[in-house]
Parts: sequence; C-alpha cells; structure tokens
Amino acid sequence: DGKAFVTTKHKKVKESECKSKNLEAERKRRKRIQDGLYTLRALVPKISKMDKASIVGDAIDYIIDLQKNIKELQDELKELEEQDCEVNDDELEVEVEVHKISAREFLLKLMCSHKPGQFLRIMETLDHLGLEVTDINITTCNASVLSILNLKAKDKDVVAKSLRDSLLTVFSIKPCK
Repeated sequence: DGKAFVTTKHKKVKESECKSKNLEAERKRRKRIQDGLYTLRALVPKISKMDKASIVGDAIDYIIDLQKNIKELQDELKELEEQDCEVNDDELEVEVEVHKISAREFLLKLMCSHKPGQFLRIMETLDHLGLEVTDINITTCNASVLSILNLKAKDKDVVAKSLRDSLLTVFSIKPCK
C-alpha cells in the first residue's frame, strides 16, 4: 500500500505513528520553553534584545542586581538595629500610667524601650503585687513597646500610686513624666 513500516521490539508500526509521538512531545517542550521565555521577558524590566540568549542574560544581570540590593538593605537594617541597641540603660525612659477603674480594677499603660526579658519582669512584679491580668494589648513601634493591661487585685485594694511606684522601682529608672 506504499506505507513504510518500522520494526520496534518485534512489532511492525507505521513510520508516521512513531514520528508523530516524538514530534508532539517536542512541540510541547518547545511551547513550554517559549512560554517560560515570555514570562521571563515580562518579569525582567530591562531586556536589550528579544532573542533567547539576550533574555536569559538580561535576567541573570537583573537577579544579580536584586541580590546586591538585598545585601545592601540587610546591611542597612543591621546598622539600624545596632543603633537601637546602643540605648544606654541610664537614658532609658519609661512612661507608666495607672488608672483606677474600680476599687479592685486598674488600667495600666506602660511605654518603654524593648529589652529582652522585660515582659517577664513586668508579669512577675504584677503577680508579686497580687494583681491578675484580665486583658492585655501589646504594640511595638521601632524600639518602643506599649503595653496596655487590665488588672484586677486578687485579695486587697491596691493604691494606684503605689502600683506605679512599684513598677518604676522594678525598672530602676527615673520616670520621665
């Protein structure tokens, strides 16, 4: 009938069937590569030429520039963090506000610089004073921490002024207000 046959592992198969499987797989592979190049070309802002080698080369240059920018920003962030950590303990300012809600309930606002283990010291002090935390909200900004606590006295009435003084004593810091 004029068709060519190829023998593959003891079977006779039409030559056109073998080629079409390989051709289809190759077309799909080329399509995936082309789609990847289109995506890469869309992501890289400075493409000099539209050929494959230029697209890949420009993408490599762009990635190297991004890595340099990351390194510079990380170095700058590290410097800023080191400057924040150089705050002298004697110069540390703490703002403590105690508002009496009822005979046994208080609202405590505490604004101070961040130091490791500081929150634990606050909680231990409050527990030592016989106060229970019913609600807490903590917010940070730069190197400062704002803690707003709702407190309830466990056994006895607590005077707001003595609570404020006790917290300032724990920090061993002169109040700024």
